[in-house]
Order: sequence, then C-alpha cells, then structure tokens
Amino acid sequence: MLASMRRVAVAVLVVAVLGGTARAAPKRSVRIETEPEGATVYVGDKESGSVGTTPLDLSLPPGEHTLILELDRYLPRFEVITVGKKGKARQVFQFRLESSVAVVIVRGKNLPASARVLIDGTDHGPPPARVEVDPGAHQVQVLADGAPPFETWIEVDGGAQQTVDAGVGAPAGAQPPPKPVVTAGPAPPAVVAAAGPASPRPPFFTAGAGYEVGWRRFRYQNALPGKALPFDAEMAGLISLWAELYPHRALDGPRWLRPLSLVVGFGYGLPLKTTLRGGNGEADASWRTADVGLRYRLGLGELVAVDLDVGWGRLLYTFAAADGSAVDETPDVDYQAVRLGGRLVARTGDVEAWIGGVDRQILSAGTLGERFRTAEVAGFGVLAGTEGRWWNRKLSTRLEVAWSRYDWTFTYEPGSQFAADAGTDDLFGITLLVGLSY
Repeated sequence: MLASMRRVAVAVLVVAVLGGTARAAPKRSVRIETEPEGATVYVGDKESGSVGTTPLDLSLPPGEHTLILELDRYLPRFEVITVGKKGKARQVFQFRLESSVAVVIVRGKNLPASARVLIDGTDHGPPPARVEVDPGAHQVQVLADGAPPFETWIEVDGGAQQTVDAGVGAPAGAQPPPKPVVTAGPAPPAVVAAAGPASPRPPFFTAGAGYEVGWRRFRYQNALPGKALPFDAEMAGLISLWAELYPHRALDGPRWLRPLSLVVGFGYGLPLKTTLRGGNGEADASWRTADVGLRYRLGLGELVAVDLDVGWGRLLYTFAAADGSAVDETPDVDYQAVRLGGRLVARTGDVEAWIGGVDRQILSAGTLGERFRTAEVAGFGVLAGTEGRWWNRKLSTRLEVAWSRYDWTFTYEPGSQFAADAGTDDLFGITLLVGLSY
C-alpha cells in the first residue's frame, strides 16, 4: 500500500511539473465573437472539449490555431486564426454563423378567409405564413372550407428561403387553379471574417504497426545459493499492432462521448533463445502482449490534456527446453491484470508529447508463483512518448519508452527446490509505431 502511494505521489509531481512547463509559454489575449452569440468554441480539435461560449476571451500563444464553432440550428464553422507575436492589444476575431434552418413563405391571393397553411401536416395559421423548417423535402398545403385543397412538395437547403404562391382549388366546373410558383431566395451572408481552410474532422479510427526492442531483468532477493537463479534478456524484438477506435463518431453520438475511445493492442515476440544459468544449455522463450481498454481525454485548454485509461492487459513470457518440457530455473510468467492509468499530454500543432503511469491489479501470474508455498505480486509502470501527425493528420508516427515492474513476495518450505523471500521483474521497451487514420 505504501509503495502504491509513493508511485501516485511521483506521478502527481510529474504531472504538476509538466503542466507548469506547458503553461509557461508566452501568450496573447484573444477575443472570439460570433453573430449570433452563444456558440461553443473548440480550439485544436473536439477531442479536448470546449473552451467556452462566445463572446469568449482566451490566452493563446503566437501562431496558427484552429477554431471549431458550433451553435444549435446553425452550420458548424472551421476557422484558422493567426495570433501575432507582438503587441499588447487584444486581438478580436469575428464570425457570422450560417443558419442551418430553412425558411418557407406561403402566400396567395383571393383566398377564402378560412384558408389555413399546413406544412408536413402541421397547421401554421392563415396565409401569408413564414415557417422555419429543417433542410430537405416538405409538403405544403393550403386548405379552405368548401374548396379543393392546394398541395405541392418543395426541396429546401439549409439557410435558404423559398416562397410558395398558392391558390385554393375552385368549385367543380370552374377553371383549375394555376400551378404553384416556387421561388428561392438568396441565402444570408456567410461570414464577416474571411474563412480559413477547413479543419479535418476527428478520425473514426487510427490503426498501425511497429517494432519494439525490449529488455528483461529478473532478480530474486535473499535467495539461498543455487535455489533461485537470476535472468537477463537483452534486445528482444516484438512486432506490435494497435488501434484506437471512435465508433460513436460514425453514429454522431452525444458530445460527451467524443473524447472516448476503445484502445486495443497486440504484440508478438520474435524467436528468442536464452542461455540457462544452471548449465542446462538453451531454452526457447515466447514473448506475447495483449491490451484492450477505454481511454477518455479531458481537455485542459489547447496545449494540455489528460488521458484516463482503464482496461485489461496480458504479458506472457514463457520458456521451454528443446524437447518442449518446462524449464524450472527460468522466471516463467503469464501476467494478467486490470490496469488503471493516465497520461499528461502536451500539444502544439500536430505534435503531442506525454508522460504517464499505470497501476496493475494482478489477476493471475503464471507458473512462477506455483514454485513457492505462497506468492504475491503487484505491478506498475511509467511511460513517455511523442507522436506527430502528417499528411492532413492521416499519417502518424509514434515513439514511446516504457518501464514496467512486477514486485513479488514469497514464502517457502525449508528444503524446497526454490527458496527466496522476494523478487523483482523489470521490463523495458522502446517502440516505434506508424499508423493511418480515417
């Protein structure tokens, strides 16, 4: 318990230091205004969460920044603003949002006093009537007592206005009413400030592959001579596959789900021979990893975010002699654990850097613990990495360094084959990954 508290304290200290460093960058005062007001503002991407609603005052470092503006019943806007390096005056950026609501105006001449305007079956009173509708196809009717109905269908775009000149049908034997005249009015002005290039939508998934170089060092503590031997492995290779999925984005899920992702990974170790310290020749080693879990990103502004992780992980590191039999002297493990972790992410443009930690609640650990009367194990890890996104953010490259430790405590029977009080299992890895996003 004390060791876990120390690990948490170290992680909090690292987060505070990195967060303070990220916030130390020079910034300028910026004001974002929209017409109409009340638009939700995102800086960089929507994964990090909104930074407020307009009118909004921000402090941003010099350079280009992508803004995403959203307001109900208006089309979303993607803008790139440039914050100057010099000057004390606050920079003001103004944007006019384009309505996503269409307007239908129904009018007519010489209509009975009882005439009513119906759109998609809903009564909107006598003509002339001005009705806001969603973009798409709509049924327009004008009904009056004692006269045949007028009916037509129209197709209207978001932000556009259409006018329908209607006439109610005449009694039997009279001339039929003229055909309706449908006219389209111009859409309202689009912008006040010049529009920047569109920001790409957040990806539905990112998937990739890479290569890991790993080291392992296992040591027993207070072991009786010849009863528990150490183990070292250097420069072991592992082929890695990983994917991060955002299925709710394809389904246009609620906003609070947008930073949530499903993360999966798998690693397959290349063939590895290990020399046995007991003088028994060589053994084949198998190294496998698997991870699946959920990640949620909390945005703390444009430059800083926090990733929270929860999931299941497995690390398999087993040995077999040439004849396929088990090798007793090796630290043969199959760690399966529930992992809880987090990363502090510093971001600038299309580059991210992070540092984080993970605590592992071990569910099972393989045959190593079975060699002692009792065995308990706890695991934790730390990691640091960086990722760059290229080619309109569709290509990513990632470099990550990780260290994992599993602490063992043992009890044993006098005279047993294995005699030690404790053990430490350290694994180090450097991974280079390349991925594609869609």
